[in-house]
This record gives sequence, structure tokens and C-alpha cells, in this order.
Amino acid sequence: MRDNKYVNVITQHIQNNFWLYIVSLLFLCTGIVLGIYAMKYMSEVDKLDLSNYFNSFIEILTSKEINNKSIFFEAIKNNVSMIFLIFFLGITFVGLPLILLINLIKGFTIGFTISFAIDMLGGKGLVLALIGVIPQNIIYIPCIMGASVISMRTSLDKMKNNLFGKKSYAISENKNMIVSIATIILIVSLGILMESYVTPSILKYLLQ
Repeated sequence: MRDNKYVNVITQHIQNNFWLYIVSLLFLCTGIVLGIYAMKYMSEVDKLDLSNYFNSFIEILTSKEINNKSIFFEAIKNNVSMIFLIFFLGITFVGLPLILLINLIKGFTIGFTISFAIDMLGGKGLVLALIGVIPQNIIYIPCIMGASVISMRTSLDKMKNNLFGKKSYAISENKNMIVSIATIILIVSLGILMESYVTPSILKYLLQ
């Protein structure tokens, strides 16, 4: 019964903010396309520098013990801080375009990384990209989109209230924001654990 309640709440939220999700997805996909094209049109010198870095990374991954703890804290720094930044921008009046910019940058990073791996290693690079990039991002991307939409809605509501002279902000809205942050951080944690402990081990096994 409770599960149905949560499903209904999520479904209602998506329906109420459908176009914000479309906009967030559009910026994310645009970032992915830009990342692919950025890799495609890089100079040979830059590609060589990245290739050397990539080869060094593979050597470290295959020859040394994986430092899962270091990867774990790096993943926390990159992803949890991004979620908090998105929610912080949501309580400002100028946050909306910056939130969309974060979506664009996230998409660019994914597109560039996958394109680079394929360019360097061909079919093997595609396999490595699918295993090393996609699994945790299946968790990260919906969380980023969810946080972005909630924050954009908050920012739009604040601008609308300010425009019509309504300065109040309900306590229930603050409570909903806190619950949303906690829930998304909890889900992101699953991606962080996967990125830190599961993905490196699989990549190391395949590379060896």
C-alpha cells in the first residue's frame, strides 16, 4: 500500500513537471552531442595527450591495487556536491539557467568520455565505456534530472511569488525540499558505491 503511495507521488510529480523534465533531458542530450563532436574535432596533439593519460590510467589500473577509498571520496565530491549545488541554485532567483548549464556539462562529460574511449580502443573502448561509464550514470542521471526539476520548479515559484508580491514560503515546502534532497542523496549513494567498488573491479578484470 505504501509502495503504491510513493509511486503515485512520483507519477504525479512527473506529470506536473513534464515540460521541465523535457527541458532538462534536452540540455543533457545536447551536452552528450557536444561532447561527441568536441572529441571528434580535437586536434591530434590534444588527442595524443589524452591518449597518453588514458594509457597511464590503464597501466595503473591493471598493475596496482585499486584504491577504492580514494575513488569513493572523489565520487562523493563530484556527485553529492553537484546535487547540493543544484538544490542551492533552486532557492535563488537566477538559478534556473545555471541548473540547465549543469545538465549540459554533465551530458558533455558523458558524451566526451564515451567518444574518447571508442576513438582510442574501437570496439573494446565501447565495451569499457559501457561498463565503466553507463552503470553508475543510470543512477546519477535520473537523480540529477530530478534534483534539477525540483530546483527549477522552486526557482520559478519564487520568481512568480516575487512578481505578484507574495513573499511567504510555506514550511511544508521547506520540508518537501529537505525530503527531496535526502531521498536523492540516498539514491546517488548507490551509484557512488557502484562507481567506487564494482566498476573498477570489473574494468580491472577485463583489462587484464
